[in-house]
Amino acid sequence: MKTETTVRVSVIVPVHNTAKWLARCVESVRRQTLPDIEIILAENGSTDGSAELCDVYAREDGRIRVLHLAHADLSGARNAGLAVASAKYVGFVDSDDYIEPDMFARLLDAAERCDAEMAYCDFISEAEEAPQTVPDSEVAPQLLTPQETLRELLLEKLSPAVWTKLFDRRLFGERQFPDDYFFEDHRTVHHWIARCRRVVHVGKPCYHYVQHGESICHTFSPLKHYHFFLANYDRYEFMRSHALFAGTDAEGAIYERLVRSCLWNFKCAAAQVRPREFAAPYREMRRALARMLRDSVPLTRRTRGQLQRIVRLWPLYYLTHFALRNRH
Repeated sequence: MKTETTVRVSVIVPVHNTAKWLARCVESVRRQTLPDIEIILAENGSTDGSAELCDVYAREDGRIRVLHLAHADLSGARNAGLAVASAKYVGFVDSDDYIEPDMFARLLDAAERCDAEMAYCDFISEAEEAPQTVPDSEVAPQLLTPQETLRELLLEKLSPAVWTKLFDRRLFGERQFPDDYFFEDHRTVHHWIARCRRVVHVGKPCYHYVQHGESICHTFSPLKHYHFFLANYDRYEFMRSHALFAGTDAEGAIYERLVRSCLWNFKCAAAQVRPREFAAPYREMRRALARMLRDSVPLTRRTRGQLQRIVRLWPLYYLTHFALRNRH
């Protein structure tokens, strides 16, 4: 294991039942052109041989450290990795994805040159059976303010995924990943961006996001709709409390996007499960929707009308839209 003085980037890889993809992922990190890294495999509750594979890699490469965690949770694995990370900068790779050989060299160089607390690259979304090749290119890094980065993020022009990003580890001092929640990066990355002084964008796809049938976000349950609702409501409260983009076109566009997403996820949950079987989440979502209706944020007439019908006429709205669909 490299010492704290020589490690320049800590790479945290949560591992849970991903044995079939783990070799490709780990090898892509081991083969980085930046050699001064530590690789933290945060294995949590695997039953498919992933835990044993992690131990094999640790014996082969002194840069690898394995954490065996009892609780299978993506946020918990990332937080456990953060607790032992020794480098100034931290990156994340999901164990069913893989990265370009120069990803962390490019991100670290851009962060250090620009004195930025966060650097991010582009990514390729690819099917498991159709891997894509990234052409070599030299792209000048683009320096951004936190305000500019937040605008891109909240307008969904910048992915919230932490695996495209390199963070100054100090950003996690006050806020880490929320335990036992899906879409944890969607719910938190804006808080870390707001703490930055500078952000830098490396305009090259360095991350391969692999689509397969076992991906966490491939299917949406009522719980996932609820968690996505909470993530967007957190963004809504973040916008409102910081008065972001007040009086600009971006303000209305972002509020419209966030409220409509909350409405959609609420209605999707309502279409799948009866209120009495999902009582606490329903109450929390309805309270949040009522708050949105009371706030004087800019919304279209259509969106405000939907809020009014759900908040003020909920029993009738549920009866006419969902009750028959949820009969068992």
